[in-house]
Order: sequence, then C-alpha cells, then structure tokens
Amino acid sequence: MKKIKNCLLPFIMAMGLLCFTGTGHAVSVHLDLSTSDICVGDTFELNVRATASESDSDILNFGFDVDDPADAFSLGTVTVNSYFDDYSSIFLTTDVAGVAFPSAFVPYGEDILLATLRFTALYEGSHSLGILSDNEVYEGIGWEWRDGIDWESIGCSMMVDVTDCPGPAPVPEPATMFLLGSGLLGLVGSRKKMKP
Repeated sequence: MKKIKNCLLPFIMAMGLLCFTGTGHAVSVHLDLSTSDICVGDTFELNVRATASESDSDILNFGFDVDDPADAFSLGTVTVNSYFDDYSSIFLTTDVAGVAFPSAFVPYGEDILLATLRFTALYEGSHSLGILSDNEVYEGIGWEWRDGIDWESIGCSMMVDVTDCPGPAPVPEPATMFLLGSGLLGLVGSRKKMKP
C-alpha cells in the first residue's frame, strides 16, 4: 500500500499542475496561533488550516515552506494531520508536505487542519511568520473540484508579538531567612533586657 502511495504522489501532483483550471480559489489557507502571549524562549504552535471556500472540496495534497524572514523563530516538530500521509521527509527542499489517498473531504464553509508547526521564539519584537509555496512541482495545495483537479500556490503570514517576559521572582535562600530571623530575635531580646 505504501508503495502505491509513493508511486501515486508524483502523478497526483503532476496532474494538479497539468489540469490547473484557473477557475478560482475553492480552497483557502489560513493560520492560527495556539496563544497570543509569547515570551522569548516560549514554545508555541501555529496551525495551518484549509477552508472549502466555494463548494465542497476533496483535498489531495499540500506542500509549503516556513517563511520566517527575520529568523526570529526556531522550527521544532511538525505534525501533519492524520488524514494525510506525511511526505515532508521525501521532499528535501520542502518543509511540510502531506498527501491524502483517498482525498480528505472538506464540506463547504468548514476547514481542516493540514499541519501543526511548533516554534520556539528567539527574539523580542513583532515578527512576520508564515508559509509559502514556490514554483516547485510539489508545493502548493491540490484538490478535486467540479470533476477536475485544481492546484495553486499558497502563501499567508501573520505578525507574532514576542515579549521579553520577566523571570520568576527570586526565592529567598534559607540562610537569608535565618539571618533575618536571628536579627529580629536579637532585637526583641535586647529590648527585653533594657526594660527594668
């Protein structure tokens, strides 16, 4: 079965390019963050989702690169949705790739998670983070639509605010507490001695 999938992947992607109809965007891709409070050193998730924007769609495959122009984030693990087989390691110049065989059905107006990307924030500031596909044959998104196969490149980004959060408040050491306590006891003791 895996051999069949490996043989069909180039065919499906090539058909997507050859049968490009240019009729519109039946599938749109968008991003969402797992949290908006991100500090330097924090790990967070970026979800990549596809929405059936014109009619029901059957997503066949996708492929994209991470777009981090400022190198403000470190890409950790990538999890491709279980509807898709993860082909990220097969295409060496593509960061994330997935293939569904048979295709993943997405009802009109609904979305499907393509992949979850885990990043670590490296620098403070407001940084652009996104995905993009170049003109390589296996990057973009392909889907069955109106008795044909459509294919288009994808690209979207968002601004991610990273702050330099203060560390936890320092915990007093036991020796410091001992000195403070013995000093207070000494003051109380000397005060009692002075009273007749």
